[in-house]
Amino acid sequence: MRRFLLVALFAIVTNVGFAQKGKDTIVYNLPMVNGKLVYSDSVSVKGRNKIVLDSIAKKWFADKLTPYKDCCVSLPSDSNSSVFSYALLEFRAPPNSWRLVYYDYVMLVTVKIDCGDGYYKYKIYDMRFRPKSNFFNAVVQHPTNPEYLIDRYKKKKNGLLSSMPAEIIRIYLACVNTSVRNCITSLNNAMAN
Repeated sequence: MRRFLLVALFAIVTNVGFAQKGKDTIVYNLPMVNGKLVYSDSVSVKGRNKIVLDSIAKKWFADKLTPYKDCCVSLPSDSNSSVFSYALLEFRAPPNSWRLVYYDYVMLVTVKIDCGDGYYKYKIYDMRFRPKSNFFNAVVQHPTNPEYLIDRYKKKKNGLLSSMPAEIIRIYLACVNTSVRNCITSLNNAMAN
């Protein structure tokens, strides 16, 4: 009987450990560069020169993203980039672990696309998000950037206190990741066609 209980207890502890590791993958697999969340890549496109890719990148940005010009800090000019601008992405997420209500969030990102003959490079970084509704911004305090959430999550894993549950942090990060990945997929499809 003791042996059975010991084996059952071991199985439960092992299963919980594996389940937690699966949940942590979103946090530990995000593309971090010097402590910042940065999505970037260089993509080859056969048969397309710089002028064509530049035109496609500008058209994609104008058609698929919402440009954001009303920011208090302007970007430095970069004449070498096809696109170098702020844009707004959107996602839906619950404000708590009960998941009864979902808010619409807007996320300000910096998008940079550099084109060359047969390739382009993109970089999406410097993300800040908040609920779309000014009412929800005034009533409840929300996290504003993914780096803050990643830091809180890792501190919580190290035993430090956090007012935000790990599950909610994972949900926010998954939503941010999905929103940016969808943006990248849209860009890649536009540049390939």
